[in-house]
Amino acid sequence: MTDATATSIAIIPLRSGTGTPSIFMMHAIGSSVIDLVPLARQMQVRQPIYGMEAGGTDGREEPLDRIEEMGQFFPESVRKAQPGGPYFRSATR
Repeated sequence: MTDATATSIAIIPLRSGTGTPSIFMMHAIGSSVIDLVPLARQMQVRQPIYGMEAGGTDGREEPLDRIEEMGQFFPESVRKAQPGGPYFRSATR
């Protein structure tokens, strides 16, 4: 993937909250952020919970296919949603 075809990462609110830091969750390969909603609802935390939806899952963008690309785009997207840390991250498999 080149910069000209850069993929975006959508940050989608899954549950509101008042605590800090926010929790950012990434869906499993082959799934989507909607699969995180039941888990977010069951988590007993005060923090807001966001899902990170990888670009390229809708056919409009080229998907990320290398870990180096993911390592670049995920932190950039989180910082756009919440400019200052700390951050909690979570992923499913």
